[in-house]
Amino acid sequence: MSRGRFGGPWSPRRARRAAAAWLVVVVLASVVDPAAVGTALAGAASAAGDAGTGVPVGIGGYTLAHVVAYGVLAWLLVDGIDEDRAESGRSTVRTAILVVAVATAAGGAVELLQTGVAARSGSVTDAAVNGIGAVAGGVVRSVSHADRAVEKR
Repeated sequence: MSRGRFGGPWSPRRARRAAAAWLVVVVLASVVDPAAVGTALAGAASAAGDAGTGVPVGIGGYTLAHVVAYGVLAWLLVDGIDEDRAESGRSTVRTAILVVAVATAAGGAVELLQTGVAARSGSVTDAAVNGIGAVAGGVVRSVSHADRAVEKR
């Protein structure tokens, strides 16, 4: 069992629930008009007196949001899989592939969903960026699970 934020147990069941809740947040965020979000964020930044965007050079804020959203989803999905399956490196690879496939499919489905929303448009590029985030989150977390399985031996 993984350790939670405050040192308590982080069960696979709790991680699956967190992943489902996170996916709901991502889907809801994907149907919001990006112009309204941009206007609200710009208003908050100007009210605080901050003219900077806070986004690294060369990376758009929405691109970064896609990578983070699907990286977190994949991370939670890895935690949602019973750790007993991660005792061998082979099952860790299977776990990473499964998690990346599920998170990437969710990202593709969200992009398809956006084609029916007036203020949004589905994008193959966004789906690819979702996949990159899923790979990053899934692989990093799977590797950390594999390291822990080796330490337990």
